[in-house]
Amino acid sequence: MKPEATANRVLSTTRARAKMHEFRVAPEDFIQLYRDPSMLFDLAVGILGDVASVTANEFRGAEAVAAFDPDLVPTSWAGVDLTAMEGLRFASTFFDAYLNARLDETISVEFFAPLRIGLLSQRQHRQRSRHRQENGAPIP
Repeated sequence: MKPEATANRVLSTTRARAKMHEFRVAPEDFIQLYRDPSMLFDLAVGILGDVASVTANEFRGAEAVAAFDPDLVPTSWAGVDLTAMEGLRFASTFFDAYLNARLDETISVEFFAPLRIGLLSQRQHRQRSRHRQENGAPIP
């Protein structure tokens, strides 16, 4: 599952709406959403499932944790130029933007907490990998 141009455009307008709330723009000045951003839920959840699958396959043994490659491409994405990390970034960005755009007031921050934790752990892994590549040693 790869976000195509339409999905990226919907995500961009959702993020813009979220920024308008952040900067306290008057509601009458908000941009119009040309498509309902909730259409991306299926795509984002599907991407998360694919990323979870490839991650679980990589972490079968304790020694695999240190060698995990965030640039893996899930097998169901054959021929798609998108890594698991990029897919996770798209999904987490969508959920964050949807929440901050206040498009559905019934959804709370707790609904997205696991996604934010996942993104944080991916960032930490990327930082450790960079540190290991630059210094030849893991972060103490």
